[in-house]
Parts: sequence; C-alpha cells; structure tokens
Amino acid sequence: MTGSNKGKVLVAHPSIPGQLFGSSVVYVYEDTAVGTAGIILNKQTNYSIRQMFADKGFIVDHVGCVYAGGPINTRAITLLHSEEWHSQNSTPVGNGLCISSDSLMFEKMSMGNQPHYWRLAVGQCGWGPGQLDEEINGTGRFDGGTPSWLVTDVEIDLLFETDGERQWELAIDYCSRRAVQSWF
Repeated sequence: MTGSNKGKVLVAHPSIPGQLFGSSVVYVYEDTAVGTAGIILNKQTNYSIRQMFADKGFIVDHVGCVYAGGPINTRAITLLHSEEWHSQNSTPVGNGLCISSDSLMFEKMSMGNQPHYWRLAVGQCGWGPGQLDEEINGTGRFDGGTPSWLVTDVEIDLLFETDGERQWELAIDYCSRRAVQSWF
C-alpha cells in the first residue's frame, strides 16, 4: 500500500542484526510509488551539533550530537522538527512534524530561532517500490518470514527526548502495549 507508511515510525524487530538497523527507530517522511525514505533517529555519530554549525560558518550553543540518519546520501543533512518552525524549504511530513534541509536553517537556529523539537541527521534510509512493505510483512528475500519492522505512531517526546538503545526499548514497549490493547 504505497503512501501508507508516511508519518509512521519503524521500530526494528529484535531479530534484526547489525549495528545500523539493529535496534533502530526510523521516522518515515516519504512513501510514494517510486519508493520510501526515512531517517534513523537513535544512532548517534561522533559529530557534535556545535561542530556541524561551525563547519557551516555559524555558532550555536547547543550540546548534543548529529545522528546517523542512514546509509544513503550520507552527505545530506536533514532536520526533522516540530511544525511550528519553518525554514526556506520546510516540508510537512505528518504527525505535526516537518523536515528541512537548507542553509537558512543553520542561520536561523544560530540566532536562537529554533524549533521546539528537533533532531539533525546526516544520511537517509531508502527502500525501492514495495520493498519496505515486504520487510514489514516478512515476505522479502532476506526476511525468512520474520517481519523486520514494527510500524507505529509514537508520542513526539519519544522521538526527540530519548535516543540510543533506550529510545528503541521504549518504542518496543510502546508497540507491545499497542498490540495488547488491540486484542482487548
């Protein structure tokens, strides 16, 4: 079902191995007939926010790191943020969120004009037509009948106020509670 995953959160099934997608939480910001795109939200890089802004010629007083958004287009910088804030090319992506990727966002944020919630990532995740649906259903070539992803809507604070393994654990717990609630 093309388009049905936009605005959803993918939570890596516990059986997914590997450092990149294992224990990942991915926000899907695009799902069309030509493919699906998202960014991993909980894998930190060693690159700091301050360093990223300095490389762009701006100073920002923010402690935190840039996230590894995925293995595709690793030079692309994407800001996932709450919808009350806009930059030159902000695009609504669902659930009260937008993505931005332009030079103006660095300038605005360095002057203190920042979204309430935001996460800066380099790289993206991508799936060809129908590929993500196969991974979700466990019908892909490499899935062996086991779904690779749990799909859910989650609270905005889970997306922005936690990260790393803890974010994935909370997302798994959230998916589990939602599954149990659907039976009762």
